[in-house]
Amino acid sequence: MQTSLALRVATATIVLCALTLHADDKYVLDLTLPTAIVPHPESSFGCGPRLSSGDHGELSLPITPLALEIVNFGKRAYAAGEDLISQIRLVNVGKESIRIPWNPNSDYGNKDCAAGAKDITRASLTASFALVFTGDDGSKRNVPLENLYGRLSTPDTFQVLHPGEAATVKFRERLGLPIVPPDQPLGRRLDLPQDFTVTATYSLDDTSLGNPYVTVNSRNQVKLTVERAPTQQN
Repeated sequence: MQTSLALRVATATIVLCALTLHADDKYVLDLTLPTAIVPHPESSFGCGPRLSSGDHGELSLPITPLALEIVNFGKRAYAAGEDLISQIRLVNVGKESIRIPWNPNSDYGNKDCAAGAKDITRASLTASFALVFTGDDGSKRNVPLENLYGRLSTPDTFQVLHPGEAATVKFRERLGLPIVPPDQPLGRRLDLPQDFTVTATYSLDDTSLGNPYVTVNSRNQVKLTVERAPTQQN
């Protein structure tokens, strides 16, 4: 199994980054605040060839020792087009301390993948979050959330999680569900209001590796009602 030097935390790094931390500390990154400037990248920061499960099997990809869960959505129902507030928690379920990307500034996402693979100090990690809405007909619609970035040469762009520690990210994202889901014929339309089963995903891409990590799926699901936008009520 491939192991990322950028993801693992060396002992010296733990000393520098965790002098003031305690075992029960909780970390919260609130991206809903007006002061949280979140540039949207113009393109993907993915690196290297991608192994598909059909070609090599999912076990060919490195595994992130993280568990993912949805904390809450703030309320039980949202209207289409409304700002959806979500809180997603990451828990280190491994036996070693790890670092996770923790900065919303896309400047820390390294587009030079070749340089990151050759020089570990120039490596960067990009964490991608998404919500998956499954309708009553089984169709799925993805709502991407903000990315987080970390560059190895800039330690404060990461959050260090020791075994058992958790970090929570709070997102604000416009609830724009595709009218036609990608896995359904063009004739299938979105009927609202509708109760959806919502799960979350976490994807991690490391420029020091040739492939992304295995996507982490949330270990829980939440029911959420999506209603028509106010202008569509009549």
